[in-house]
Amino acid sequence: MPYFKMPAYFKKPDYRDWPEEQQLRWCDNQIQLIDAALEAEDYLTALHFCDVALERIGYWPRYSFYIKLLYIYKSRACRCLGRDAEAAVWYKRAKIEYDRENRGE
Repeated sequence: MPYFKMPAYFKKPDYRDWPEEQQLRWCDNQIQLIDAALEAEDYLTALHFCDVALERIGYWPRYSFYIKLLYIYKSRACRCLGRDAEAAVWYKRAKIEYDRENRGE
């Protein structure tokens, strides 16, 4: 069985090495995409963008504002899809992040 190396363009990029301005620009763009999807009532796309953003922002621990916003957007998309229990969980996570930030943790 021959062994083939995976081409470089198939490898997942390492987002931890991005400079801060690129991280902030990417976060802002992602929020705009999610907002546009919610305005267009395309809730599954909004959920997908939220998942992608939460996965990537997990590498960048300082962006709690974006995490709270993504939790709220994800809660809104779930509620619009009729997933009320899941929406409540995401809203509760946003509230926990908000309380944590206000306590200064």
